[in-house]
Formats: sequence, structure tokens, C-alpha cells
Amino acid sequence: MEKTSISLNLLRILSQLYPTKNENEILDVISKPPKNTVLRVNTLKVTLDEAIIVLNNFLKDSSESLGFSVSKHRLFSDVLFVSSSEVKDHLAIYNKEVIVDVHCGAAVLRGAHVFAPGVLAASADMKQGDMVSVYADVDHKCRRGYTKVFTGRKFFIGNGLAEFNRDTLFEHNAKIIGVAVKMLSMKIPQPSFSKLNLELFFPQNLPSILVGHICNPQDGDLILDMCASPGGKTSHVAVLMKNQGTIIAIDKSEKKISKITENCVIMGLTNVKCFAYDSSKLCCHEACDNSKLSFDEQNKNDLKPPFPPCFFDKILLDPPCSGIGQRPQLRSVLTDKELQSYPIYQKKLFQQAVSLLKPGGRLIYSTCTLLPQENEEQISWALKTFKELKLLKQDIIIGRPGLNNYGLSPEECDKVQRFDQCYLNSLENDLYRSLEFDTIGFFIACLTKIKY
Repeated sequence: MEKTSISLNLLRILSQLYPTKNENEILDVISKPPKNTVLRVNTLKVTLDEAIIVLNNFLKDSSESLGFSVSKHRLFSDVLFVSSSEVKDHLAIYNKEVIVDVHCGAAVLRGAHVFAPGVLAASADMKQGDMVSVYADVDHKCRRGYTKVFTGRKFFIGNGLAEFNRDTLFEHNAKIIGVAVKMLSMKIPQPSFSKLNLELFFPQNLPSILVGHICNPQDGDLILDMCASPGGKTSHVAVLMKNQGTIIAIDKSEKKISKITENCVIMGLTNVKCFAYDSSKLCCHEACDNSKLSFDEQNKNDLKPPFPPCFFDKILLDPPCSGIGQRPQLRSVLTDKELQSYPIYQKKLFQQAVSLLKPGGRLIYSTCTLLPQENEEQISWALKTFKELKLLKQDIIIGRPGLNNYGLSPEECDKVQRFDQCYLNSLENDLYRSLEFDTIGFFIACLTKIKY
């Protein structure tokens, strides 16, 4: 098995959560991407059947995307799977190597080509047009421009065609952009969507798409996405609302907010307002510019943070988390102190969300981690802390119930969803259901605010 850099502490935690898997089996799951790519269709622009035709033509015209099939989701009319039945157990290894950083390596495993900024080193005699084997430096030990054979721990990504000579990439501190290696062969083939029409399609993990459907937005709703980057849930809810109502998207980063705004323009969304703001300070109990507003279409352009209590019909809270559910992961060295910091910050955001939610409103809490202290234990804490909160049974069930013994009753566990079936030995044999199960680790809870 290829070498990853996953801390022993994290392996211990995952082994306790999934005792039927040994450490090598857990590493094997966490280091591989899901076998299928999920695309959300912008149904404001195209029907699902029209989207299938467009996507099949795109794959047919992409020489590196041959051999993939497109299928609908059994429940959602805005979801398409792109899958390959070809999984290669063994690939040729070439003498010439390219070493990339772990972020680049993970992106390539999900279907990207190797872009020049992610390249750390290459064989001294590499020329444009050479076949090369690509590896990720999992310990951050490879110096940029290293000329010798890299002997540190590395993870085999796949094989591709060099688009530059080595000297072009590194001499005189070159700042090359663009594709450095065009990937041609992977153990788990993934389509390249670098030229995909983003007006019609948005790559998004299935559980994240499910969040938008559980939100169940109505045309006139005022909805808050507290931690909106990269914008998948924001834009999905906007599409489901058919450009009616208003979604407020918040993120601390100006750069991330600019990207969300850009994507909304591309998708033709006009009901999203984006702000760079700290969501831990989003509710203003004192007088603020919005405090006298009763929201309607006439004053929506005046909305800006902070906001008064009991202001939003629906709130999405997908807070910063440890990200332990993300796949593939080639490196994770989070310390106990770092892991303990996430629930603390999540609680701060939860407090803001409860204050901002209208009575009768809906709060959807989600994470892309597997750890109970950020999932089941957070919901247990919220229900005990905020007596006005009630846990709702979700309308659409795809995942499995929450874990017992982490603060939730068996009945409450049945009301949340956890996506971690790929770590279990009881994975169903049905091929279609395995498409749903082979996804990133994820958690979803849906709550409402009652008068107390």
C-alpha cells in the first residue's frame, strides 16, 4: 500500500470508531477518492435530461474522459453521477518522476491534472512529452526544485505526460502556471472537469447536496449560510428557490466571498447577497441597521451584517471542522489540542445561529468530519443548552443513524444522518446504493426553534 502521513492519534480514534477495520484498511479508505464524481445540475438553466446529453457530449469530446457513464440519482432531480467501471490494481511505474505537494496530489486523485504551482520536484532529465510517474510528498520534506531522486515518503498518484521540460519549471525561480503534467492513467479513473460548463454543472459531494434539500427552502424565505465557502450549498439553495427570496452568504475571507459571488453570476443567480464577516459576531442584540426591518423584497438591498435576533427563516451552519471525513487524505497530523479547538468554535457559531433563527425556523447543522465530538456530541450539547431547540426527523434519508453512546438517545440518533458507510464491513452489495455510500464522511442534523 502507498505511504500516507496520517497521525497515530487519528488512526487510534478512527480504529475506535470502526473496530471492524484494521489500520491498513482505514488508511486504504481515507487515501482513496470516491469512485464516482457527483455533479449538481443548475435546473434554472437546463433540465436533467438535457444535462445528461450535454454531459455525455462533453465526456465524448474529452479524450481523457472516455469510458465514463452518466446516471441519475434515485431521488434527486438535480444530481448526476459520473462513474467508471475500470479500477486498475496495477499501473506501470516510469523511471522519470514528478513530486507534488499533498494538496495537489489530492486534487489530482479527484480528477485534476497536475498544475505547475503544485510541482515540487522532477527528474533532472525530464523533457516535454515524457511519460512520468507522479507522487505526493506526504511529509512535506521535498524542497522545491530538488534535483536528486526523492527518497522520502511518497504516495503514488498515477502516470501522465510532461507538458514542460524540467528546466522550464524551475530555472531562475520560474513562475509557471498551467498544466505541468496531463494525467493519463489512474488506479481509480476520474474525469477531468477543468473545462466543464459551470453555468450548468457544479461539482459537489452528495451529502452536501442533501443539505440543500433538507433545508427545503420556500420562494419567499430569508436564508442565512453562516460559513458559505466554497458556495455549493449557497448556490444550491438559491436554485431551489428559483431566484426568489434571499440568501445571505457569510465568510471571513474576502477572497472566498469574491469566488462565491463570481460563481453566482456564472450560474445566473440573483437572490444571493455575499458578505465578508465574522459569523461568531453575526447577531447584534443591540440596535443595528437591520433591527427595525421586517424583511420583504423592497428592503432586501439594505440588508447587511450584523443582524437582529429571530431574523432568518432557515439557517445553514457548516462550521470549520477537523475535516476528517474528506477523501482522499494523504496527510493529517492534527494534534489533540487542534482537535479540541473545533468544538469550542462550533459552539460559538451555534449560539449565534440559535439567536438569529426565527421561532418555527429550521437550522441545518453539518460537518465533513467523522468525529462524534463535532457531530453527535454537539447536537446533544445544543439540545441541553438551548431548550427552545427541537431535533427534527429529516425528510430524506440516505445516510445511516448517528452513533450511540455520544449523548443522543436511540430515537435522536435516528433523526440525524452520518455518512461513513465506506468504513464499515456491512456495505450493501447493491451497486447503486454503493454509489451513495462511497462518498466523503459527513454529518447532518436538522433542528427547529420552538417557543419556550
